[in-house]
Amino acid sequence: MTRKTTISVIFALAMTGAMTGAMTGARPAQAFCIDNKTAYPLRVHLENYNPLGKFAELFNPGERTCCSWFNQRCNPTRTRNGVLMFSVRTKQKAAKKLYCASGWNREVYATADGDIVITENGGSLGGLRCDSRDLLRRPVTKQTYLKQLKKSGMPSRIVVPPPPEG
Repeated sequence: MTRKTTISVIFALAMTGAMTGAMTGARPAQAFCIDNKTAYPLRVHLENYNPLGKFAELFNPGERTCCSWFNQRCNPTRTRNGVLMFSVRTKQKAAKKLYCASGWNREVYATADGDIVITENGGSLGGLRCDSRDLLRRPVTKQTYLKQLKKSGMPSRIVVPPPPEG
């Protein structure tokens, strides 16, 4: 096989993969996605410790955004199956104060390779339902989060030390 033929075969294989992803509507490989299926703009804030600073985004109604698992700004674990904790709520000055809750906690747990689908649910605490699933479509819960966190050894939240006395 000549060099030109080898390059042509590699290019054809790469294009086939790209076209398959484009035709099936596949999301970027190994990324978490947040899908706002409500009628409200929502603020999503990453609660995990992040050495690069805070990750907070505003998602407009109907907006879907994905983040690659290796992007440390939105995935400080830098692992494909890292478990993340978010808070999801309407904007500060919104007429309706809505938020996602897991039990009594205003937290949503997700994996770096999963999805969070946010819908309105008047019967739930906070008025929003955040369905968080991993890559295999299994629900992500607080127990999943705590188990993975213990394995990783990462701090769960940003801790600000108290000011020095004196």
